[in-house]
Amino acid sequence: MEFFKNETGAPVLLAMVKAIKENKAFLGQVDGLIGDGDHGVNMNKGFSLFEERFGGGGQCIHQRLIAHPGVNNSIQPLQSGGKASGKAA
Repeated sequence: MEFFKNETGAPVLLAMVKAIKENKAFLGQVDGLIGDGDHGVNMNKGFSLFEERFGGGGQCIHQRLIAHPGVNNSIQPLQSGGKASGKAA
């Protein structure tokens, strides 16, 4: 099994941010087939928020998460995103 240490994980997470941003329209189209089509927009919001709060600096992301004041509350803004409508395709 392959793995990476927290100290070297930042490039992996930031690559995920980039991939979500580049594919938000496609993710919304896929979600639109079975839901309300907001999946790409909301994933982009969440991953962009992560990048804004934890994407830069010299510390590893794990250390910045631990040191971040209110880290337990950092996900709350993301919870205000869209909700699946449950509509059938």
